[in-house]
Amino acid sequence: MSDTMSKIKEKFVPKRMIINDGGKKYHFYQKVYYEDFLEKCSTSKAKTYEMIAQLASMNDSDGKDKCRTAERYHDILLFNGKINTNAMASKLVGMLLSLQWNADFNPLNHTYIDEYDDKIKEKSYKWDDRQAKWHDIVGFDDSKKNNYIAGYIISLIHLLADSELYTVNLTNETVDETGFYDDRIKEINYIIDELYLTDQEMNDKWKNVFKPVSDMIHMADYSGIYDPIWIEANEAITYFDPAFDIYDKDKSLFYKIKSGKLWVKFRIDPDDDMLKRQSIYIKKIHEEDNRTNAHRSENMLFEEELIKAFMTILKNEFRTS
Repeated sequence: MSDTMSKIKEKFVPKRMIINDGGKKYHFYQKVYYEDFLEKCSTSKAKTYEMIAQLASMNDSDGKDKCRTAERYHDILLFNGKINTNAMASKLVGMLLSLQWNADFNPLNHTYIDEYDDKIKEKSYKWDDRQAKWHDIVGFDDSKKNNYIAGYIISLIHLLADSELYTVNLTNETVDETGFYDDRIKEINYIIDELYLTDQEMNDKWKNVFKPVSDMIHMADYSGIYDPIWIEANEAITYFDPAFDIYDKDKSLFYKIKSGKLWVKFRIDPDDDMLKRQSIYIKKIHEEDNRTNAHRSENMLFEEELIKAFMTILKNEFRTS
């Protein structure tokens, strides 16, 4: 790796970005753009900035070097700079749209930026007030009750990727996320209690299935589900755990951690067979994404695998005759 590429990677600061130009808001897909930018810079950083400046029709403020403008813009977008004015935000949006639409810079037609609609966002993620409706199905059979509870749990899991592992309140980003997701968890437990008030076995069964989800949301570090029922339903939910990477690249460190010699602990214990299955899974995902140009993030994949696991649990554990 060249010294230039190393410096770019060291400087890069990943973060969620909504760009507001005073009139509209835009979601900037930073990781997607960063990867394309990095690929261009592998040939020449200077030529990459020159290409960007030309495609975006830039002019430097002092009239001397338009490439300096491109570099300043990237300091803001990729290297933790600040957007101080609406005018600057508008220029960044213009540059990103120009590059997004240009086949030479973006031959795979990746999306770098799109319009962010607060009303659509609120509508999509606002938790419906259905608590008053629970009594409408109390007299129904277990199959309908189970589907009702499952719908709430699936809705919560579906927030995983967009909420960045439940660290962002999707209805109001200025409000602490803890209360928002705590309310969702309490609501689901409330519904389980109401629907299975006199059936303690089913009540406990649902609580045991749901608890790993609520525990995952409350984790302070890496979020994951390690309950045997969930792993048995879909082992792929474990493939995103850092233990796999350590086991693959540094077995000496892995066994030190496993033996308790270091302060960190593993929640999953991968072996050679699991590592092979993880490798097959990753290869399959890469092939699918390349074929469909999907470019799913790790959080998106994790969310998909949790949904698969939950659907299997629903089928296997809550069958009704």
